[in-house]
Amino acid sequence: MQTEYDLTTIQLDNNLKQLSTLNGGNPVVFNDSIYEPIPDNINLDSVKNKFINEDPQLKIYELNKQIAQTQKKISTARSMHAFEVGYTSEFAESENYHGFILGMSIPLWENKNTVKYAKINIIATDADCENYIFTKTREIEQIFAEYQKERQLYNLSASLINEIESERLLQMALEEGEISGLEYFSEISFFYQAIDNLLLIERELNLTYCRLMKYSLVGLIVY
Repeated sequence: MQTEYDLTTIQLDNNLKQLSTLNGGNPVVFNDSIYEPIPDNINLDSVKNKFINEDPQLKIYELNKQIAQTQKKISTARSMHAFEVGYTSEFAESENYHGFILGMSIPLWENKNTVKYAKINIIATDADCENYIFTKTREIEQIFAEYQKERQLYNLSASLINEIESERLLQMALEEGEISGLEYFSEISFFYQAIDNLLLIERELNLTYCRLMKYSLVGLIVY
């Protein structure tokens, strides 16, 4: 137990140093070791919608789509036949000329290819955006599924430990002489192991919750 305590203390110190580095060199102080309460009900659709509405990367994709649409309009305009109609005058030393002019310019083949490229670019930007949304929403769904399983496992484990009351019952059995000291320490070790496992489950549950809430705070994250 002393060895585990020493190793945990070392890990705790390393984690605090990493947090200090992430916090601009300022120490992060924890007043207690109790996790903040996790809400009972987390709406998956709300998390996904908030992410889609506020994710900066998605806004960049939307901007790229608008740029691609604008480029297509410009390229299309340049590829169209240009007509010129008007009235002109030309003066020479001996004569003056007046009359109407009518002309048409034919676009080059490179302009045609530019239009094709603009259309392909629109398709590509749309595909990139849809693929990004699909990938991220799948990530959110997977994390949410992990959260639900860990929440269920934690609630079940905590309920069983609270109901069994092994520590109190073993202490009573030892005092009444129903079990020996060796049996007591053997049984109590299993109980402490169950508590350790519960703490590990609680830790994973809170880490998964933080990973899920990251998508709700995405609008505040600076990339």
